[in-house]
Amino acid sequence: MVRNQPRRAAGALALALVVLFVARVLLPPAVPVVTLTSRTVTETLVSAGRVRSVSRASVGAPAGGTVAQVLAREGDRVRRGQLLVRVEDAEALAAASGARARLAEAEASLRRLASVTAPSSAAELQAAELEARQRALDLARIRRLYEAGAVSRTDVEQVERTAESAQARYAAARGSAESLAQGGADRRVAEAALAGARGALAVAEARLELTRVRAPADGRVLTRMVEPGDIVPPGRVLMELALDGPTELVTFPDERSLGQLRPGLPAVASADAFPGLRFEAVVAHVAPVVDPQQGTVEVRLAVPDPPAYLVPDMTVSVNIELARRTAAPTLPLDAVRAPLSDTAWVLALRRGRTVPVPVQLGARDAAWVEILGGLQPDERVVVNGGELQPGERARARRRGA
Repeated sequence: MVRNQPRRAAGALALALVVLFVARVLLPPAVPVVTLTSRTVTETLVSAGRVRSVSRASVGAPAGGTVAQVLAREGDRVRRGQLLVRVEDAEALAAASGARARLAEAEASLRRLASVTAPSSAAELQAAELEARQRALDLARIRRLYEAGAVSRTDVEQVERTAESAQARYAAARGSAESLAQGGADRRVAEAALAGARGALAVAEARLELTRVRAPADGRVLTRMVEPGDIVPPGRVLMELALDGPTELVTFPDERSLGQLRPGLPAVASADAFPGLRFEAVVAHVAPVVDPQQGTVEVRLAVPDPPAYLVPDMTVSVNIELARRTAAPTLPLDAVRAPLSDTAWVLALRRGRTVPVPVQLGARDAAWVEILGGLQPDERVVVNGGELQPGERARARRRGA
């Protein structure tokens, strides 16, 4: 009995090996299968881009000359009207100073005319008028006396000359007062001189301002291309500014995404310099044309609440949410054959054989894809079938088992 035990064990092992061999030969291979699973699928487009200011300005000196001062550097914040560069301005300063002196003189002359000369002339006119009236009364009285024979003709002639002189003084005083009054000739001359002085000062100050380069609006200095002592021609660009305003991101994804891109799509972005910090963006503009050389399309994204660390031309990574499906019927991506083509298909397991089934795909993420049509809810689909071809025998095995 003891001798027969090794023979029985060897026979059992041989039988088991035969059964295993027959099973491997006769039984179809076990393949992992899955069925449609309901889940949320978010399809995103990942693209690199840059921060771009909506508005930029190139500033330069209208008048050429030697640069005396440069008052801003790259990265500086500037305010509207802030002096950035000053070109040598000694001559323009002297001209402006002289024009201000002439303006002050013209203003003083007009004030003196209005406050001293005109009132004095009005008083002289009043006195001359009173004297002319009195002399006229004297003349009338002496003429009556002459008619009565009380005075001689010589006396009358003397009073007549006095009355005529008084009348002449009154006429002259009235002309002078009218000329000095508002709207009179002398007043108009003084006012014209004042206007001319103001115009001359404006011209001098404008010429002086040509030697100044100021910030056209609030913003930040991007580039500085001038140093003190440089001799610059008129109009040469001395600095470039990024003006304050809405911040944009610009990216150039592949043209194959053009059909899915549209304004209003949400996005999440991060700067390469701060990869752990994310901020929200939204697609604002999709270019209507494709770059024929690069095969890309320009997409601009608005940043509603830009973080303080964003600066122009900073590199960013942008994830644009192209589609979001909740409770969508899905399969793993590795269960779909030719997922990027218009003829995607899967291997379904039906009655022990693999059958190719065309499917319509929807949104997809890194691991899952939405199935819009082609499969029944409980259809078993081969996952990662490797070399398995349509029409081959197979048996189902739960994925992961």
